[in-house]
Amino acid sequence: MDNGKSAYTYNYLGLESYTIASDETLPSCDAEIKLDYEYDGDSTGKGDVTKIYVNDKIVAQGYVEKYAPAVFSADETADVVKTMQRKL
Repeated sequence: MDNGKSAYTYNYLGLESYTIASDETLPSCDAEIKLDYEYDGDSTGKGDVTKIYVNDKIVAQGYVEKYAPAVFSADETADVVKTMQRKL
């Protein structure tokens, strides 16, 4: 969430970050938000097209150039920050 709009940011090992964000404010009523990835390849570390859906409508899409090519422990690099509180 970013100022009432859906957004997704991928942090690539603290070196680069990729943000996909909608220009549309979320509706004031209940909404279903979905994130979809279309991965580029059959090996690790490749990029993808990321799409954000709100109530089954694509509201944003963009390209994430690369992903970390390894598996991390369950608590490694999983920083989640709460930037706002709003009942969804």
